Amino acid sequence: MYNRQLETFIKAAELGSFSKAANALFITPSSLIQQINLLEAHLGIRLFHRSARGVTLTPAGTSVYEDAKNIIHLSQIAIERAKAIEKKDGNTIRVGTSLFTKCRYLTDIWSRVVDQYPDIKVELVAQKSIVTMTSEPMADMGVDYDLQEGIYLEGLFNEKCNFFELFPARISISIPQGNHLFSKEKISIKDLYDEKIMMTKRGHSPGFDSIRDILSQKGSAIEIIDTEYYDINKFATCELNNYLMVTLDVWSDIYPSMRTYPLDTDCFVPYGLLYSLDPTDEVIHIIETAKGMVEEGNFFKNK
Repeated sequence: MYNRQLETFIKAAELGSFSKAANALFITPSSLIQQINLLEAHLGIRLFHRSARGVTLTPAGTSVYEDAKNIIHLSQIAIERAKAIEKKDGNTIRVGTSLFTKCRYLTDIWSRVVDQYPDIKVELVAQKSIVTMTSEPMADMGVDYDLQEGIYLEGLFNEKCNFFELFPARISISIPQGNHLFSKEKISIKDLYDEKIMMTKRGHSPGFDSIRDILSQKGSAIEIIDTEYYDINKFATCELNNYLMVTLDVWSDIYPSMRTYPLDTDCFVPYGLLYSLDPTDEVIHIIETAKGMVEEGNFFKNK
């Protein structure tokens, strides 16, 4: 509903640097500068004073900055209001999906739901980048989508969504082909000694924190490489640098060139359905169906 160059402009104005703004937006500095130049050309005014020390707003730029923030805020309110109206009036469940939140078990649940509620429809919604999802956890839940399948990270998602657990996902280790451990049939904790291992930072999940404590025990000489989030680029980084990665058995299909081994520990992460704090009747039907299937023993993984 507004020119996306305004977001680039606001970030540059707030950080006082084109390069810092480019890093924050995960684009190249040249791309950011091009967007600013196009915006200035479109408006016919100069927005920034530029120097080797950074950038500052011109008087005209200051005026545009204040109004741009209001424009974006009002646009977001308008979109959320429209989506909320559509959500209440329709019988469609919007399911957020990504590489890490794809529907592995939801299709089985859905086959039960449509038998009882044939009028309910499903719309798959591509979720935002994992970077955005980690910096603003569950900000789109209930706005862009109503439900997602995946792991529950207490440190990130607590009080931001509801959660129903299907089963506990076992924490595992993924190993690149070039590593000497790749061909082993089983992997023990001692096998991991002296390795470099990437994993999510402390505080995201008690399960991940528990395996971190085990890997960090005295004498292991394991070097832990923290990451704020998991995405396909993190797997590629591990493969290229011969790092191991703490993952989950349910993620074994994400990066086939790395082999995933279950670890013989009592470390798990809850896996199930994450849904809005204010769920629609249609979402509640799915959750109730899932509960019934769990009670029947249909989700016995790792139990």
